[in-house]
Amino acid sequence: MGEAFVAIADDPTATYWNPAGLGQYPLSSQWLDLGMPPGERVVSVAADRTGLIDIDYKSFDVWAATDAGLFLRKGRRWVGEERYSTAEGETMTDALFHFISEESFDSTAINERIIPAVLSANDMGELPEGPLRPDTRLNIPFSALIDGNITALLGARRELWVGTDNGLYRRVRGRWERLNQAGGPGTNHVTALSLDDRDFLYVGTKNGLFVLSGSRWRRYTTGDGLPSNEITTLYTTGHRDIWAGTKAGPARLSGERWESSFKFEPTGDVDWHGLVRQVFPLHGDKAIEHASAEIIAINEQLDRQRPAPGTRVDIPFSIAFPSAVTAIFVDRENTVWFGTEMGLKSFDGTRWQVFGWESELIEEEISIENWARAKWPRASENLIKNLVRALRYQNRINAQVFDAGKTIEFPSSPLSGHITAIERAPDGDLLVGTEFGTMVYDYKKARFTYYDFGGLKDDQLVDVVRHGNEYWYNTGDRVAVYSKGKHGLSFMHVQWLPELAPDLYYEFLGGTTFLEGWGTVGGAITYINTGSNEWTDEDGTVLGTFSSYELAASAVYGTKVTDNLSTGLAFKVIYSALAKGVRVGMEQKEGVATTFAVDGGILYQTPLPGLTLGAAVQNLGPDIHYIDAAQADPLPRNLKAGLALRALDTDYNKLTIAADINKSLISWGDDTFVKEFREAVKNIGIEYTYANFISLRGGYMIDYDYIPTVSSEIIRNEPYSSDHWKGIHYFTLGAGLRFRNFAFDFGYIPPQEDEDEGKLVLSNILRYSLSIAF
Repeated sequence: MGEAFVAIADDPTATYWNPAGLGQYPLSSQWLDLGMPPGERVVSVAADRTGLIDIDYKSFDVWAATDAGLFLRKGRRWVGEERYSTAEGETMTDALFHFISEESFDSTAINERIIPAVLSANDMGELPEGPLRPDTRLNIPFSALIDGNITALLGARRELWVGTDNGLYRRVRGRWERLNQAGGPGTNHVTALSLDDRDFLYVGTKNGLFVLSGSRWRRYTTGDGLPSNEITTLYTTGHRDIWAGTKAGPARLSGERWESSFKFEPTGDVDWHGLVRQVFPLHGDKAIEHASAEIIAINEQLDRQRPAPGTRVDIPFSIAFPSAVTAIFVDRENTVWFGTEMGLKSFDGTRWQVFGWESELIEEEISIENWARAKWPRASENLIKNLVRALRYQNRINAQVFDAGKTIEFPSSPLSGHITAIERAPDGDLLVGTEFGTMVYDYKKARFTYYDFGGLKDDQLVDVVRHGNEYWYNTGDRVAVYSKGKHGLSFMHVQWLPELAPDLYYEFLGGTTFLEGWGTVGGAITYINTGSNEWTDEDGTVLGTFSSYELAASAVYGTKVTDNLSTGLAFKVIYSALAKGVRVGMEQKEGVATTFAVDGGILYQTPLPGLTLGAAVQNLGPDIHYIDAAQADPLPRNLKAGLALRALDTDYNKLTIAADINKSLISWGDDTFVKEFREAVKNIGIEYTYANFISLRGGYMIDYDYIPTVSSEIIRNEPYSSDHWKGIHYFTLGAGLRFRNFAFDFGYIPPQEDEDEGKLVLSNILRYSLSIAF
């Protein structure tokens, strides 16, 4: 319906109908606040694909784990249970086994934990004997099926993985199972979950890393090369290519081998301290001494003052990590970014960078606590305590004092704090969640700034889930969704006024592209063929034939002004070939002309859910003339205003009602308001969509013709009377098919007749369109 109504400009045809549509989703990006599920804090979020045919966030189920349990987003609210209506002859346990695998849940858990919780959720005092009544509605709480506190979530295709402090669970197409196979994580405390591109599952625990391939488990520990058995985070880059963060630093699994160090060949004749400075941006004297000692020990070079020339030195990753790894991300340049409890670091394969820390020379011995108080005089007691701890860890100092003459490092930006999440930003830059707010790294400018979108600037990200250009942000106290604006192309063909002439038609081609931070730009070409005509002289002698057509090329821009209001402008160049190649009498000019025009529009999403208002003005520009400027004709200036109401909006059923009023602006104001309103064309339409796959549409249009008492020239002065106006009524129908990013739409005005007019001109009109979003 975006191809017909001013308030539903939601595909590239908005470049014609209402350019403000370029500032609305899906042509522009959209932020949604899903609010806070029940509980005090959101621990983790996940998104798994549903069966809906969509290419954006609507094709995912959104899950959130809080300290109060597991919740699924349904419509506009969070639900914490499976729902079921019993069939004939089903008992309570029959219904329960629709949702759980009897083989993976032992009888003790079923009888002592799950059944009592289900009875309580359904206000039942005891287990009913025998079958329940048909269509009995039962609630099966997620919390009844999961034993322990949820620590991690992972969505994949139509599966949900749930890690707890007492083992691992999986939900597949609504059915739950507990993964308690031999060799698996069992009742271990799960800390992180990840999948590679061949569906190998990686389960981080406090007792090693478990990998599931098919039905077989493999466990990795420090004996296999992990720096620590306590896994803190995971990041997969490909099949059996995964980074694991631990309490003692990171390691990379490549194939079957763990790598917890890298090779480096120093440049020049340097000692061990010089080598450290080439690899790590360390400035603290103690930290450099500590790193040098560790490198000497691992390379068994205790008897050498400097590395031998040409030697490739083995350097442990752990040197860069005085605290646990909290997040890992690999960007497009294969730079690995690490979040820790004490700041952000990056590694490009040979050298490290540390962010958020600066250095200072200590002139006189001073206690670390007193130095911190002098540096941050307004800091609270608790903050001072945390700063002292961070200063000691970062500078590798066991004592409570800074020695005179030593260089130390101290925190200088939010990037020195606890890093909570790292992910690619929607514009391709790097998004970093810190305990002090969300920041973004601009690769071109090589600098960090606060991320001032979606209200995330001051929020502490717990984690970020990304599928393509769809994002789910967990800030601990809410879940936010970001869906990037879609690029699109639309082609439309209309067999125009076939009752008037068989060779009248028009073609439309439009496209839009979203530019992050700028808005949406687009372009369109409209071609109208007005058929073949005979060329005659003054005596009526046929001199030949010619074809008439008009062509308009538009450049369009739309953007959001506020969260609910968008505007758009279109600049178009118009070329009219009314009688190309035809010269009349002594005229030297042909019947062609060029002019320009501007369109403008607005869209407003009202506080009433589902109600949108729209308006657009078209073809504002100078009159067009072909031969004689004195005989210029006005452009078809037009004003459209309308509304659209999404009356029903569920995952599988959507019902939209829209209405428009279209008024020619030529001679606007010459009549009374009542007459002007009567002259306007009114439209109403309704669309039903099932599963975002098939749409059915119907519409009605009324256009009033003026019937004057004596002649049409007195319309300006004759008092208004409804008897002087005859309504011409049209009914329309249409359908649409959508599969992923392709949409095919069809519209039709059936043959219609009027008792006075006979067959109406607007009859038997066909319109086809094909759109693609990507």
